Amino acid sequence: MSRARNLSRFKPSTTGLVANQNIASSAAIAKTKLAALDIVNADINASAAIARTKFAAPVCVYANSTTNNGGFAAGVWEGIEFSNEVIDTNNAFNGQEGTDQNNAGVFTCPVAGRYFISGGSNMATSVNYKLANAAIRFVKNTTGNASNGGTRIDGTTKNFVFDNNISTSVGATTEAIIDLSVGNKIWLQGNGNWWDGQWQAQAGHFLVMQVA
Repeated sequence: MSRARNLSRFKPSTTGLVANQNIASSAAIAKTKLAALDIVNADINASAAIARTKFAAPVCVYANSTTNNGGFAAGVWEGIEFSNEVIDTNNAFNGQEGTDQNNAGVFTCPVAGRYFISGGSNMATSVNYKLANAAIRFVKNTTGNASNGGTRIDGTTKNFVFDNNISTSVGATTEAIIDLSVGNKIWLQGNGNWWDGQWQAQAGHFLVMQVA
């Protein structure tokens, strides 16, 4: 009877909710009883050792070419193919996608962010010592269709000029850090001229790494 009298002194909750101070620290409450929580950056301690598996993997592409492509028209910017795909984390690279001039290795941005891009190619003439001019550059397309062409990415153009009877081939690399939106396309172009024969794009590489 005394226990019943003591219980009668508790007032019923006016909200029907249990306050935080009424829950023991050892209570094993099922997650289904809690409202959904979105964890924001401020909720994470600076010293938290979060496993790398909890982060989304950054976008990464690496491809290369070990075959000769061409011959290409003199003085025309041509896309360069990279047929050997080594890494493509987001299925974002096509080694032979159509551009405004020909097939090229094209990266299509799957996640908006900041990217490091690097590309290189060896350029050669089919006749020895007849290379007159060789250049490479990256271009970016924002329309979603590489066949419409692209705009030169400033700072990526590398150019070499030779006298007649001097050189057969030259290798060049170029790189940039650039902000990309979803759907932007990036590819490497080459431009060659010669005293005789025709030019080809030979061994080279194409690399993309998401950095932010």
